[in-house]
Amino acid sequence: MRFLLPLLLFVAACGVDPSRVAGHTLAADDGDEIASPRPITFGVVGNLRDAEKVRGRATGRAIHPGVADAIAEDLVRAVDSQDLAWVTLMGDDVPAASTGAWRRFDHRMHNLLAGSTLADAGRKRVPTLPVAGDREFQKDRQLRSYEAAFPGVGVNIGFKRVASWYAFDVRLAKGRWRFLVLDTNKRALGPRWQEQLYWIPKAVEGKDYDGLVVFMHHPLQTLALGGQANREGAPGELLELVEDTVELMKLRAVFTADPYTSEAFLVGGRFGTLHVNAGGGGAGASTLARWGVADERNSEALKLETVFDLSLLKAFNQRAQEREVPENIIDAARAERSWEGFPGQYDAKYFPLYGWWRITLRAEGMEATFRLYDLEGGFQDVYRVDYVDDEGWRTGSRS
Repeated sequence: MRFLLPLLLFVAACGVDPSRVAGHTLAADDGDEIASPRPITFGVVGNLRDAEKVRGRATGRAIHPGVADAIAEDLVRAVDSQDLAWVTLMGDDVPAASTGAWRRFDHRMHNLLAGSTLADAGRKRVPTLPVAGDREFQKDRQLRSYEAAFPGVGVNIGFKRVASWYAFDVRLAKGRWRFLVLDTNKRALGPRWQEQLYWIPKAVEGKDYDGLVVFMHHPLQTLALGGQANREGAPGELLELVEDTVELMKLRAVFTADPYTSEAFLVGGRFGTLHVNAGGGGAGASTLARWGVADERNSEALKLETVFDLSLLKAFNQRAQEREVPENIIDAARAERSWEGFPGQYDAKYFPLYGWWRITLRAEGMEATFRLYDLEGGFQDVYRVDYVDDEGWRTGSRS
């Protein structure tokens, strides 16, 4: 009885019973190596949870029910046809940590992610790489339910605490990639934040890998209305530490997902770093400005990667021809006529940037493709960017 009471108090305090949370198989954990004689392809998506009511004012967000299920189903089709090695979940995949929320998560993922829940007959499933968002901390600051959902996740920091950061390598026939999963929830981590900072230089040191990819929930920059760039200074602090440690030009890409949209930025030119926001998982959609100022700290104008923006504009024009889109919404997207003089923007009600990213690693580089969802059940590859050694980043439309 003396052991039962603390357990009940814990469950009541955090709103979730970890023993009732279904587990899901990790693609890799800290220090692991994935070896493959062929290129590896995986999916990336965040905010893959039910649509929810918008709170607060001036968020620029719109709600379209059923999108998360549609994206999960498209990922299942990709596993069946394209043999995805894993799916990276970029966080905020539950509204908050509760037994019911994790049960709904498992129901949506049971045909996609390998785990303790059985799949439908004949389904092929893949493991996952989880990234902790701020929603996973809500009602569970110690991340007990996150660890239950992804058993064994993160670096072993002892004392039965959960660490939500880890690193692993992917070794191809020629070449090696290093992956770094970081936690940008500085305030929620508390003292664990300093432990993560201490760990990062050791995780990225060495010259035995050719390129580095970083996953973290909050972005360094965003153009989403209502989105927050460099939250609490955490993304900037983490990336600065990474860049100060790794060799020059080894940081190939940074994936994030907090804003409710999909974005691509190329920082540092052709041989710089690709920043991708993969937050279009279905929980809601934010109106996306095409250019503007990210925040007070960034005095330079920010703009989407040029070909990404033009690819979206092409898809928007096609949608505007097929459906009744108000003239003022068209003017806003094209930044013309009644909207002249203002930053162009893609209205989330009529053109939400839902979708997921397909990433392929090769010995000589990597390729990223954005797969856009059209609200009528269809998906289209609208943009591709790839990195080739000695050439840098090359961009193009897929439509």
